[in-house]
Amino acid sequence: MKWIITRMCANAGPVAAGNSCSRPKSASTTTSSERGALSSGGRITASVATPYYRVVVRTEGPRNTVSYTETIVHF
Repeated sequence: MKWIITRMCANAGPVAAGNSCSRPKSASTTTSSERGALSSGGRITASVATPYYRVVVRTEGPRNTVSYTETIVHF
């Protein structure tokens, strides 16, 4: 199994004002329970919302099969 994680930002380096990153659209107005997330609740403000990350996993199976799985997450 091989994997790669990519931060969804325009540039490398820290997340700052000059580095635009993809973030949840309604991070400042929606509670995590309203989005269907499993958590203890509470609001996520725009200053706390983290950028999205893309995770791609390549798995080799029997008979030379290969499977790719891709998902986008934020913490």
